[in-house]
Amino acid sequence: MTINKLKKVLNYLLSIVRGRVIFSNQGYKLRFVTLNRVAVQAANPEYEPEILALYQRSLSSSGGYFIDVGTNYGQTLFSVLSIDKDIPYIGIEPQPDCVSALTSFILENNLSNHNVMCACISDRESISQLQYDHQGDVRASIIEEFRPAQTFSSSMLTVTVTGDTLVEQLVSTRVQFIKIDVEGAELEVLKSFRTTILRDTPIVSFEILPDKLVSTGEPLKSDVRNARREREARIRHFLESVNYLCFLLKGDDELPVELGPCPQGKVRNYVARPRQGDNSPVEAGGGTLA
Repeated sequence: MTINKLKKVLNYLLSIVRGRVIFSNQGYKLRFVTLNRVAVQAANPEYEPEILALYQRSLSSSGGYFIDVGTNYGQTLFSVLSIDKDIPYIGIEPQPDCVSALTSFILENNLSNHNVMCACISDRESISQLQYDHQGDVRASIIEEFRPAQTFSSSMLTVTVTGDTLVEQLVSTRVQFIKIDVEGAELEVLKSFRTTILRDTPIVSFEILPDKLVSTGEPLKSDVRNARREREARIRHFLESVNYLCFLLKGDDELPVELGPCPQGKVRNYVARPRQGDNSPVEAGGGTLA
């Protein structure tokens, strides 16, 4: 067992024994009903170091709301809490089990600036089919062509709302950050926040999956790869249309690399930032791509 894995196990066991987690010298209660996947995430808020580093250099309690699209069991929520519990937070997640567990956590800890709602974000308001394999499935998606057909064993109905509608009704100031982890629906989410993006110029993060199944390394068939390439091209076009530049996250650096999948078969995390007023690129971290 590696040192990092051992650390995660110890943190998890400590959270169960104490019935609470601690980050930034602030303790948070964990009710018995949430001592499962929520406890795992809460005990390890640094689950993606390059993302946590992005949050640390980008977020402030006075900067506005953090919108977490694809909350799951609170991976991002706990990262944000570890930086500053006063950052107002809205999480959107279509899987009821995740929303119920996180709602209990928020209520138990009196986090009045934090809310989670059960829904999907898309560019039109409707009812969609969410495909999944088990409760809390991190691969769950409303985009049929994004994964091989045999990936999922179940589906459920979910309501979709637009990002701009959500902001209009729930955000009292500006939006400083939009994190997107929606397994193929990134384009629809971005389009749904168009008015918010043009008005507030928030930082936006999202991921691009490889042309292989992450769990097995099995190459995807050409129809799935082609569908992903088309979506990536449309994401690129959208970001250009709102005057944003895209950077690959690598450690503490932000690299001006073309949007696309990792040749080594790993998940790539990207950040999109608005160009400066003179249309010159915003400054990002240096570094080289290995």
